[in-house]
Amino acid sequence: MTVLEALKPPVRQMSRYFNETSLRRDILNRVGAHIDEKTKVVIGHSLGCVVAYEALWELADSRSRNNVDLLLTVGSPLGLPPIYNRLRRRPHGPPTGIRSWVNIVDPNDIVAAAHDHAKLFPDPHRGDVARRTEMTGKPLSVDNGSAPHAGTHYLIKQVCAFHIAKALDPPPS
Repeated sequence: MTVLEALKPPVRQMSRYFNETSLRRDILNRVGAHIDEKTKVVIGHSLGCVVAYEALWELADSRSRNNVDLLLTVGSPLGLPPIYNRLRRRPHGPPTGIRSWVNIVDPNDIVAAAHDHAKLFPDPHRGDVARRTEMTGKPLSVDNGSAPHAGTHYLIKQVCAFHIAKALDPPPS
């Protein structure tokens, strides 16, 4: 399989998401319906990163605050210009109320080629400890072997488990 052949399905999915308004709305509504005040971790892979990002912003706009401890993005295309430039939220930044955003990439994952989310999505609340989002400076790098974009290869990594466990069982205050 060539790289071009491998990219056809994800490109088709992205195109439909961005170009079919009713589909995009339905997807965001469905995802948003599963995120409530008890949700501690939201994980996105590939197009799921885009959906998670936009859904969390919509929820932040519709309520006083999200309570999500971790937005974990793996194999994220959010930084690619054709995606980044079509995101609804301007200026770009972490969704309000997300306490931490960890981005994990395989350097060989072409879908996640523009992976430095901390630069592309600056936190407007950096100086406000109570409101800022903790972001990993550089993306965390993993080696997914022969399947650099495979979601399961990302999720079985110890670094994913560490951040998920940290969000689900934070140290006492």
